[in-house]
Amino acid sequence: MTENGTEYQADKVILTFSIGLIRSNAISFNPPLPEKNQCTIRR
Repeated sequence: MTENGTEYQADKVILTFSIGLIRSNAISFNPPLPEKNQCTIRR
């Protein structure tokens, strides 16, 4: 959901966020990323 309340839905998506942005928790994923991916991001 965006700051203005717009919500986007898709079956698949390709993201190019930096690892720093993902680690900062400024964005969230619904459904959450698989645990394997979350572990990789936390390293």
